[in-house]
Amino acid sequence: MKKLNLLIVCFCLFLTIAGTFSCKKSSTDDSNTINVSGDWKGTAILPTETDNVTLSLTQSGTNITGTFTQAGTSDPNNNGTVSGTISGSNITLTSVSSVYSGGSSLNATVNSSGTSMSGNFTSQYTGAPSISGTWSLTKN
Repeated sequence: MKKLNLLIVCFCLFLTIAGTFSCKKSSTDDSNTINVSGDWKGTAILPTETDNVTLSLTQSGTNITGTFTQAGTSDPNNNGTVSGTISGSNITLTSVSSVYSGGSSLNATVNSSGTSMSGNFTSQYTGAPSISGTWSLTKN
């Protein structure tokens, strides 16, 4: 009977310890991440021109997907998809053009109210030199 009682006590202690660790917050907790879902409009400043840019984003946890359009003097109809992540207020996106072979790497910081973002980008399209610039968007 003593062995059975000891076994029950050990089992209860194991469940208590296991429950404590399983209730611990995850290191990937995204409760401080800003929600960027929605439509955004702004500009991309390139070395030779300023283009109009729109993003339509959907966010699930820290993952972001969506579409973009870009219209400028030398590039009136660029569009495609974006995907990436957000951590706190920092966004990292990759765009893939539906018009050209290639895309862009974009980084941005979102303001605390989630209504504007700005950052840097680098674009690389097949057969063209790499282009870097800045971008700034406001949530519609």
